[in-house]
Amino acid sequence: MISRANAVSATVRGLLYRRPEGQARQPSWELVMKTSSSLVVSLGAVVAFAACSGKIVDNTPQDVDAPLPIDARPPPPIPADCLEAANRGLAWLVTQQAADGSWGTTYPVAATAFAVLKLETYAAEIGMSAFDPAFVYVTQVANGLDYLFRHAQPTPITAQLAGNPDGNGNGTGIQFSALMYENAISTMAVVAGSEPNRVIATAGSPVVGLTFRAVAQDAVDFLNYSQSDSAASSPGNCSRGGWRYSPFDNNPSSGDNSVSQFVTLALEYARHPQYNYEIDIPAWVSIELNDWVACIQNHDGGANDGAAGYTNANQILNAYKTGALVQQEAFLGEGSTAPNVVAALGFLSRNWADTTGVGWRQQPVSNYLAMYSIMKGMESMAIADLNGIDWYREFCDQLKAEQNADGSWPSSTYEQEPVGAAGINSTEWALLVLERAAPPPEIVQKRGW
Repeated sequence: MISRANAVSATVRGLLYRRPEGQARQPSWELVMKTSSSLVVSLGAVVAFAACSGKIVDNTPQDVDAPLPIDARPPPPIPADCLEAANRGLAWLVTQQAADGSWGTTYPVAATAFAVLKLETYAAEIGMSAFDPAFVYVTQVANGLDYLFRHAQPTPITAQLAGNPDGNGNGTGIQFSALMYENAISTMAVVAGSEPNRVIATAGSPVVGLTFRAVAQDAVDFLNYSQSDSAASSPGNCSRGGWRYSPFDNNPSSGDNSVSQFVTLALEYARHPQYNYEIDIPAWVSIELNDWVACIQNHDGGANDGAAGYTNANQILNAYKTGALVQQEAFLGEGSTAPNVVAALGFLSRNWADTTGVGWRQQPVSNYLAMYSIMKGMESMAIADLNGIDWYREFCDQLKAEQNADGSWPSSTYEQEPVGAAGINSTEWALLVLERAAPPPEIVQKRGW
């Protein structure tokens, strides 16, 4: 397994995620840590965050008994102007919740999960639990989760070509939708509240009486079960280790990078110490994913070098999918100096000013989903400077310039839930970007790839 020694995890979490005093903290949407401390631990491999860079150093797997340095700085406080824009946007977003707890009407499971995720991360940012009765949006969180839990469906799962996805041995996964990106985003929303022992009391829900942890485990099992099942990919068909809109069941079809990014991100939320679940992901899932990220990245030596494609390394290359690739590499334990990551970052910086659809700057408004994709890639490796670009400051300035007077953001590329001059999805993505809402770097033990 990709494992983190439980005895170490709490100590690491206390060091790695400590904030400075006073810090606030489709269907086809594509086609459609700073401390001076050290820890003495015994692990099968040592993966260390190098000073200030978020770099992950993977030593040759062996039994070791040595200090584990941790010196990756937490994100700086959100600038006041960016925070003000985010607060106005959040105030608008909560007005869009329907009586049944949902957001949106086209793909309400996804829109609701994104909204709940944003509310939960906002609560964490201000040092509160999203379930604290004193939290200003506690009702909206509860109602949104109720909506998701009413859609949670236990589903039989079986062994796959690469391994057994059933982490708790109950033969069951949980899905919230027939669409994998909705399952992934819903899993993120369940986990991001960081209270795994809460018991679900949603009347009429198929999972009433279960703990959040039990649901999250089965949801993760379903995500693992749904990974593409090919013995090998080919240059034009990345059919091993990805995910697509529908779940794969011993199916060797190609994955796509739009959906795969959400599943990988959900798995990161589920295993990450910050959210208190620390669900183990089977090693074979990462072995398969490693094949996927190798297949999906372009290495032509030209203008597209380092970019990630859609279902292969030459299809619809852009910043959206390349940002997704960076986060997937982080999930696998790579750092910002790994050759494939350097190539991806190079593609992003070369196309930073592009307005033709390759980059994130588009007309008439920016591609907010691409900005979200890039943000989570940067946060996953603690990258504040992208080859000389202060990416967060530029994102904030652009989002401020494009924000509507009522606090919302206009519909952008991939918007599925337009509301007059605004977009629910676009506002959710903009808010997640402004908050830098993504799992920070994690100690990952690499085995088998």
